[in-house]
Amino acid sequence: MDELVLITCIVQRGKADRVVKESLTAGAEGVSVFYGRGTGLYIYPKSGKGSGLSWLKPNV
Repeated sequence: MDELVLITCIVQRGKADRVVKESLTAGAEGVSVFYGRGTGLYIYPKSGKGSGLSWLKPNV
């Protein structure tokens, strides 16, 4: 079985065409584009050792 790789990239509306073009140029066999809309949650990188993201719910 071939090695499979998934790369996820979130870009602003209208910028996906460049990502698709560059992905195919780099050798991707296929590219999918999904349109989405934010839910109001804030995501920020964790500081210090270890990697990951933390979620912060807005005060509504």
